[in-house]
Amino acid sequence: MVKVVRASQAELEAAVDALRDGELVAFPTETVYGLGANASNPAAVRKVFELKGRPSSHPVIVHIDQQKYLKVYDIYAPLFAKLTPEAKKKLLKGNYERLFDKARSDVRAWEKANLK
Repeated sequence: MVKVVRASQAELEAAVDALRDGELVAFPTETVYGLGANASNPAAVRKVFELKGRPSSHPVIVHIDQQKYLKVYDIYAPLFAKLTPEAKKKLLKGNYERLFDKARSDVRAWEKANLK
C-alpha cells in the first residue's frame, strides 16, 4: 500500500519562497522525483543543469498552471497562431501523449532491468 503524504502549508510556502529566491526544490511525481526551479530565472535553470550534470543542449520540461504564462515562452506563437483549431488540438494532445508514452516506456524499461 502506498502512503500519500501531503506537504503542510508551511512547507509549501517554504518551497515557494525558495523558488522565488532562485533556489531549487525537489518534489515527488508519479514515477520519480522532480527537480524544480523558476523557469523564468536563468540562474536557477542553470543550477538544474549543473546539479543534474545535464548538457545545455538537452532541454528540460517547463510546467505552467495557467495559459497566460505561455507568453513567457512564446517564440512559436506566430506559427501556432496560423494553425487551425483542429491542428492546434492535435499538436497539443500529440505532444502530451508522446511525452507520457515515452516516460512510461522508460520507466517500464528501468523496472524490467532493475527490479526482481
